[in-house]
Amino acid sequence: DDVEAIHLVRFMNGLMLLVAHKSMAVMFLPYINRTPAAEDLGAAWTVLARAASLYTDPFIMISGTLTAYSLIGKLNNSKRINIIEEYTSRILRILPTLIVLIVFCTFVLPWINSGPLWKSVVTHHSDICKSNWWKNILFIHNYFGFKNMVRKILIAFFAGPVCN
Repeated sequence: DDVEAIHLVRFMNGLMLLVAHKSMAVMFLPYINRTPAAEDLGAAWTVLARAASLYTDPFIMISGTLTAYSLIGKLNNSKRINIIEEYTSRILRILPTLIVLIVFCTFVLPWINSGPLWKSVVTHHSDICKSNWWKNILFIHNYFGFKNMVRKILIAFFAGPVCN
């Protein structure tokens, strides 16, 4: 009971989303001369790697489609859906991973390395995470603005599309 054809689309979409985010991150590396990288990313053929919005919306749409398909299948089998059970199941799948990643990015990651940009990138975001971790645990972080949000760059770096 699965939509087999959608898994290849989902895989390719996730792969291109990863490539798009990584190509954007290259521009923030401390290169002495960014001109060649900027020229390469300005070429017409690189639009597929630069346009993360092309891959974010379909990723959400595919997730919604698979969730709807699953719920319709459960509704056809049992004639009822237990909403509390569905939410509890989803939270129990996502929350442990999210907690481990927040703890790692807040308390372990700042001590792993050092460098000229380490404090401004990693330590700064881990400090924000120390004061705002509870907003992510409650899944209400989007309501408090981007400035004090636990940066998904740290979590996404380690978890990929699991928590984004």
